[in-house]
Amino acid sequence: MENYLIAALAMFLLEWLYIRLAPRLGLVAPVTDRSSHSRPTPTGGGIIYVFAALAFVLQHGTQIPPHWTWMLGGGLVLSIVSFWDDIHPLPPLPRLLVQIIVVCVAFKTYCYPQALHIYVLMVVCSICCINAFNFIDGIRCMLAFYCLIVLLTLLYAILRWHPTNYESMVTLCCWMLLASVVFICFNAGDHVFSGDVGAITIGYYIAFILMMLIVCTADASLFILIIVGLFDSCMTVLQRLFAGYNILFPHKQNIYQVLTSKWHLPHLAVSGAYAVLQLVISTIYFLLPTDFHWLYCILVIVALTVVYFFIRRDPRSA
Repeated sequence: MENYLIAALAMFLLEWLYIRLAPRLGLVAPVTDRSSHSRPTPTGGGIIYVFAALAFVLQHGTQIPPHWTWMLGGGLVLSIVSFWDDIHPLPPLPRLLVQIIVVCVAFKTYCYPQALHIYVLMVVCSICCINAFNFIDGIRCMLAFYCLIVLLTLLYAILRWHPTNYESMVTLCCWMLLASVVFICFNAGDHVFSGDVGAITIGYYIAFILMMLIVCTADASLFILIIVGLFDSCMTVLQRLFAGYNILFPHKQNIYQVLTSKWHLPHLAVSGAYAVLQLVISTIYFLLPTDFHWLYCILVIVALTVVYFFIRRDPRSA
């Protein structure tokens, strides 16, 4: 515990220094017609998740499972590309290709002819997860609060089911939780934004941990632990796709953005509501017998669909 407290202080100092240096490096999010902020704000503060991953590597050293080496190396590549994208925006397609390559390599252990469909499904689901976390990074504390809840529930699931390499999974979760707490301290005051480096990096590690849990427990219903953010992102992408928009380009049409920009609800209230809703859904999931998990998932998706279209059709959303 003492080591984690020292690490928290070190991360706090690193984030504070980064916020001071970011404007000099040109890492500032300007105010545009898509912005949810009213003044230029340093971005890329999510680099704290990269520091957390490096701290995990330093702590575990040679104890890191062999196939995790590819995953961690891919995470570093993804972080570098995302950070470069924060400095000099890259076209959407190359970014997506890098994500696909990194995820394919991270799960290469599961790529064998007898279960190729499972491998493909893992890659597709992970890409969706990574981009869902990137999509919800749009208002104050949205990403930080949501990641805090998701990581806590993943940690509980790991301790409950003890999957393969669960000690490494627990440690990685703890480092990411620590980074989330530190980031909240700055993001809540609107002093810094996560940027792609933070959203994509944490989305990548959460996707990996979740996929490992699903593989080890053979229970795909565990996807419900990220259902709120995933559902909002996927439904918005589908809506834009059917409307003829280019889904690779940024927008301001996610439900949380509608609630803040058109309903004029406070950012922290919407961010907190998403996190609390995910916590309630996950808690009920853990309390239910395993036989009812899939039925519960279906009921949750139906309920979220009703709420989604209720908000979309409300006059205030026009």
